Amino acid sequence: NDSLPNAQKETLSPRKKKHRGWNPFSKDKVKTAPLRNNSCDDFAKTSEQKVISSSPHTSTTWLIGTFIFVSGSLLNFTSYAFAAQSMLASLESIQFVTNLMFGKFMLGANVTRTMLIGTCLTVIGTLMAVQFSSKTTLELKTAEMKQLYANPAYISYLVVMVGLLVSLDFCYRVYERFQLRGQPLRFTGLVMPVAFSVWSALFGTQSVVQAKILAELLAVHS
Repeated sequence: NDSLPNAQKETLSPRKKKHRGWNPFSKDKVKTAPLRNNSCDDFAKTSEQKVISSSPHTSTTWLIGTFIFVSGSLLNFTSYAFAAQSMLASLESIQFVTNLMFGKFMLGANVTRTMLIGTCLTVIGTLMAVQFSSKTTLELKTAEMKQLYANPAYISYLVVMVGLLVSLDFCYRVYERFQLRGQPLRFTGLVMPVAFSVWSALFGTQSVVQAKILAELLAVHS
């Protein structure tokens, strides 16, 4: 053994040096302390507390905003019984102006030139609609309203409108599906916004009509 190199002596030596690290092939049982991930637990608890503390119903600002929104919606609905629908419906577009202002001064959103141009066009269109719309309000009885619902022209309009709603929804979903796959179809940037806008306009117009009818019914039976 004396004639062997030092490296071989260390290999053949019965004394084992202190093992460094974990050897997966070793038969020795290694005692390990139980794993405790206190940092992850603390992070989860902190996150849960933040979520609980940031619930909308606990915010005073959220409660005040919700109260103002609900009150405005009720007042808007009540106004249909006192003025022409063509004028009142066009005044609702003022929300796009207020949304732009709130986004700029309260949320710090970036207002682009396209947004400003669109807002100006909205204001011009609203002024023209209010100026040239009918100022007279029809006072209809319940029987007359039922006759208008049974009008073949109105029924045909509803059939065409439902067909357009279904077609636009199907078109939008098809384009959206291909866009999510990373294979957008041609004119996706144009077709999807137009389909969404037309669908919203058709549905919104009908909701305004039904709100006007309901307000008239309440006014008649009050």
